[in-house]
This record gives sequence, structure tokens and C-alpha cells, in this order.
Amino acid sequence: KYYVYIIKVYRQDKEEPTFVFRTYDELFELHQRLTLAYPHVRLPSFPTRTVIGRSNIKQVAERRQVDLSIYLKEMMSTPPQVSQSDLVYTFFHPMLRDEKDAGAANMLKIGDASQRPPTIGQVGGSVKLSIHYKKNGLFIMVMHAKDLMSQDGDDPNPYVKTYLLPDPSKLTKQKTKIAKKSLNPTYNEMLVYNIPLADVQRRTLQLTVWSSESVKENYFLGGTSIRLGDMDLKQETVQWYKLGNMPHR
Repeated sequence: KYYVYIIKVYRQDKEEPTFVFRTYDELFELHQRLTLAYPHVRLPSFPTRTVIGRSNIKQVAERRQVDLSIYLKEMMSTPPQVSQSDLVYTFFHPMLRDEKDAGAANMLKIGDASQRPPTIGQVGGSVKLSIHYKKNGLFIMVMHAKDLMSQDGDDPNPYVKTYLLPDPSKLTKQKTKIAKKSLNPTYNEMLVYNIPLADVQRRTLQLTVWSSESVKENYFLGGTSIRLGDMDLKQETVQWYKLGNMPHR
């Protein structure tokens, strides 16, 4: 048994808060990554991981809730290079599990949302992206994918690959991390292209999803093309995009 902490997140220019669900271990991992990324910044102390004896799990979780609340308030008061970093932004960005309306506030565990028979030999599903031009660059957050297909009956190891077309030399290729054995992966990974806005507006974002395989060739799970010139890139667009068959590289 483990407990999940519900965190209310207020965002700039958003009236309504969002709620994200994070475990103690996930918060501890964030602290470790911030410590490694910003060794010269004084970060708040993270609540101790040590539990002595056979402590009641619920009592430990409740005690940690108070300590973690203090930690998060202090962490958000650190210099902007930390509190407004991509590490913090992506950590508190909603995951697919956060968007499931299944009475999560009363749940002790967050279960696997992918318990369904795989669809074999097809491509499909959807990918959720945040697209925004700011700070002289195109910022593409690959947030989640859902309802991916399986080629052989086993869950794929999906990753996302992007290009800005036209790109005959493949100079704009970027990839996310690989998610292990999932039809509904969460990435919350930022891909950045430092390209002038006028150039970006002439490009098409080609996004494809692949399964990484160790003993056979990686296989295609689906893709989409997004004409960036048709978007208001100065405003953040968050949207699900359908994946289908398409020419890919």
C-alpha cells in the first residue's frame, strides 16, 4: 500500500486550479533532480525518508503531508531559475492519470489505466501536446499518448520523434525518452527548437510514435502532421492529436 498526495496547482493567467497526484517517491526524485541540476542554489531540506520500526503507514503519510507542504512552499520561493525551471514545470503538469475522473481524491492507489486487450497490427491512438513560441524558440511539450496499438500482442515501448519539415538533412530531429511497456505513456518532456518565428511559421511539425525494440526493428505506432503556420504560436495551444498512417522517416 502507498499513499498519493493531492497537490493543488495554480497557474499564471488561469483562474481555476488543477489537481495533480504525486507519490512521496516522485517528490523525492524531483528534489534529487533539482539538487543535481542546481548545485549552487540553496534548496530547502527534503523531509526524511527514514521510517523506524513498523510504523503505521497512514500515520507516516499524514506526518509527511505536513512536511511536504512546507517543502513545496519553500521550493516555490527559490530563485526563478529553479522555481520556474522546466523540471518544476513538467513535474506539476497534469499527467494522463491526473485527468481520469474516477474519484481519485478518495483513492489510496493510482492504478494502471491500460488494462484492456491490445489491438494488434494497427496504428492509432492520440498524443497530447502543448505548443508555444516564446523566448525566441518553439517549445513543444510532449505530454501523453493514449490508446496506442500493439503490433504483436505485447505492449510497446513507445517514444515520440519530431521533425520540422521541410528538413532534407534531418537536422531538426528530436526524440523523447522511451516509456516501457505502455499503451498510455506519460512523457511531460519539453522539446525546444531555437528557430526564428518567421521560419517556424513556414514549417510543418511531423510527429511520429515508435516502439523501441531490442531484438527486432523498431516499429511505427502512428503519426500526425501539424501546419505551424495555421496556429497562433504566441498563445500556448494544448490539444490532443489523432495518430494515423502517414509517410515517416
